[in-house]
Amino acid sequence: MDFPLKLPPETDIMVSLKKSLDATLLRHEVIANNIANADTPGYKRLDITFKAALKEALKKDSFRGVRTNKKHIPIGPPGLNEVKPSIFRETDTFYRNDRNNVDIDVEMGELAKNSINYSTLIRLISEKYNNLETSISGRL
Repeated sequence: MDFPLKLPPETDIMVSLKKSLDATLLRHEVIANNIANADTPGYKRLDITFKAALKEALKKDSFRGVRTNKKHIPIGPPGLNEVKPSIFRETDTFYRNDRNNVDIDVEMGELAKNSINYSTLIRLISEKYNNLETSISGRL
């Protein structure tokens, strides 16, 4: 019987978990910065993009060239090791008359959601390493 879900190799899982953890940490810093500037007139909130780039890097059906030299032109989507979160500024909205677009309630909700994501990623990485340790030691 064929399993319908194609999982990435074990190394890809660990790299994607680490990259996701890094992105979650950066998002936490960005949200904290937004909260700190909630009363700054004209401040525009920051956020990050990461999920789409990670999803594209995990695709196995896309063609990707191998770079053997830093001067080579990359071909295809970036590999998993090159995926990084990018920060962007949301400039098209404003929340108050002073042109600040930070809604403290939304930011606090995003901070709570991000904290849950971070805890989940830590737990998954911990479980992966525990499974690896169990496999190496031969204990159950």
